[in-house]
Amino acid sequence: MLMELTFFNHKKRRAYRSAPASGPARHLIGGSGEAVLYQSRLSVSFDLLVSLDLTDPALDLEISPNVGRLPLVYGIAYVGNHGAQRYNVLSDGTVKIADENALAPDGEHVPSNKEERGIELVDCKFDLSRAEDALSMLQVFGLDDLSEREIERALKIAYSGRYALDVYEDWIVYKDLTKKQYLEFWGAPPFWQPGGISTSCSNEICDGQNVRVFATCDIGSLLVIYRHCPDCQSILVSNQA
Repeated sequence: MLMELTFFNHKKRRAYRSAPASGPARHLIGGSGEAVLYQSRLSVSFDLLVSLDLTDPALDLEISPNVGRLPLVYGIAYVGNHGAQRYNVLSDGTVKIADENALAPDGEHVPSNKEERGIELVDCKFDLSRAEDALSMLQVFGLDDLSEREIERALKIAYSGRYALDVYEDWIVYKDLTKKQYLEFWGAPPFWQPGGISTSCSNEICDGQNVRVFATCDIGSLLVIYRHCPDCQSILVSNQA
């Protein structure tokens, strides 16, 4: 299964994409999801997409002192009826899936590639003051670095793309928004999420409001989005087809 990982470092405001490892592998794509599940009662296992080495300076996540590797898991088999999922990393190689009893497989499961291969994270070298780059990271870093001139360019790009916005109809409904607010509301590829991606934690015992996107896995036509809650340390996963 071909897959591309993108990691977002909020402290450095940088993005990193996966590339074949040229040296000792810090990060791994693939592997067995069964190895990371904790007390799983699921009839179909979750897929282990990526295992990240948290000592890599490109990463800015801190889970807990006893966690040095972060597994990015996702129940691809449950996407149809339970697209949003949540889990906690208890230790290296051990996670606890939330709401196991609410999950039911949606059709036949096609497992991901179990063969591990090493990857490294390479700086994307984007410029947040440039309309094209800022739009590609809109739901992660926002548009605060764009000048008025670049905001105008961003609008033209948004209206001319594959998912072109309807400027005539929308401008009547959203006339009270500034152009920047309008773009932030509607989003832009690859995050085509009107209203933006929620910053609220879905854990019922947590009222965290600082949840941030930290990684995406692009699997064919499916974009798997990973968010982290610093309050309860939950990993929240959703998808965008």
